[in-house]
Amino acid sequence: MIDDRDRQRSKVFAWEERFIVPRDPSTIEFARAPGMVDAIWAEMGLRFPPKVEPLPVQARSTVADASRLSIRLAEVSPSWYLLHELAHAMTSTHDGNSDGHGPTLTLVAN
Repeated sequence: MIDDRDRQRSKVFAWEERFIVPRDPSTIEFARAPGMVDAIWAEMGLRFPPKVEPLPVQARSTVADASRLSIRLAEVSPSWYLLHELAHAMTSTHDGNSDGHGPTLTLVAN
């Protein structure tokens, strides 16, 4: 069943696989991620950045996730995961409303 709220998800993931992954093989260690989030958030003129938290150990298929209040990452993640999840945080509200992988996320990611 396709989640009607996130119809663009497969398109966004395919675009990342085609254009981002081949150009950015770098990784980021979890300990460095909060500093990057804080710096990017401030550079965008925003206040109150999301917390960076570890991805739960029981997460098997999820590689990262985000809301307005938190970004969860593995101990080591591809750098572009952080940027993808940061775009989610920037386009989500404190109560969890989000455009998913729709037009708002696409504008921030470009």
